[in-house]
Amino acid sequence: MSRIIVKLQPTDIAWIVLIAYVLGVNITLTEQLSMAMDRYLKSHRWTFEAVLFAVYAHLSNKIPDRFDPIHLLFVALVKALRRHPRITVVIDD
Repeated sequence: MSRIIVKLQPTDIAWIVLIAYVLGVNITLTEQLSMAMDRYLKSHRWTFEAVLFAVYAHLSNKIPDRFDPIHLLFVALVKALRRHPRITVVIDD
């Protein structure tokens, strides 16, 4: 019998963790994520439609990086984090 060994990349693990989290939330909480989205869409329809479209376009690479708001946000975040030194918190008793 042959075995197939798959080496998971860190992003593969992140997707698995995200799926497990979503399943856990939908199983354990009284309000499912889709019910919460319905509530958000009722109160702020166009905002959430735009956010959903931006996430879809980002994940499916439908728009170039230079126009992708999520890509640009993360590029700016990485630049900001590299520009500033890490903050260390020391707690003395």
